[in-house]
Amino acid sequence: MQSHTSSARDGDDDAGSAVRQPPSWEPPDNEVPAGVPSVGLLARTDDVAISWVGAQVYSTGVAFDLVITARTSIDALHEHVFGGRRGRGLLLGIEFADGRRGTLHGEGDVVLHGRGGSGGNRSVHQSYWLNPVPPPGPLTVVVLAPGLGVAETRTELDGGAFAAAVPDVRELWPWVPEEADPGLAEPELDLPADSWFSGPRA
Repeated sequence: MQSHTSSARDGDDDAGSAVRQPPSWEPPDNEVPAGVPSVGLLARTDDVAISWVGAQVYSTGVAFDLVITARTSIDALHEHVFGGRRGRGLLLGIEFADGRRGTLHGEGDVVLHGRGGSGGNRSVHQSYWLNPVPPPGPLTVVVLAPGLGVAETRTELDGGAFAAAVPDVRELWPWVPEEADPGLAEPELDLPADSWFSGPRA
């Protein structure tokens, strides 16, 4: 299986100046991703199931979706998933075959965060972004949802399937950062000189 290799935009150009590259916290907006038909049950109790239902591979990472399904209606299920109730949100972690890991809370060596979701009291669909693309080998997905009665569960996926899909990603045009609109620039704040907001007093 072919692993992800660096492209010219990951380093320096011939003149020695740094080449600008897409941010690590979101999918590149200049690419058409390659779909990977990965589906798997990550965790299940008598009343709740958490499933991985697909992924889209970009040159810099993987966008994937989870579906949390309840057997019967659970009041504010989305809050249990999105973390609206303190200590009851879904905990999600990823570990690469080479030992690198990341969590939704920003810990670790890789980027992992939620991108939005929707649902009701019986099913919630949530999207996530993972950067970088996992290397070949087992990709361990760890889930824990105390508020839903889901104990810590580890599931291995095939990281090689994501790495092998990178050559199928299509770049539409070279990536450039979005230019800020000068008309939207924030004005300088005019704070009272004797206020707490103007800074600490001598």
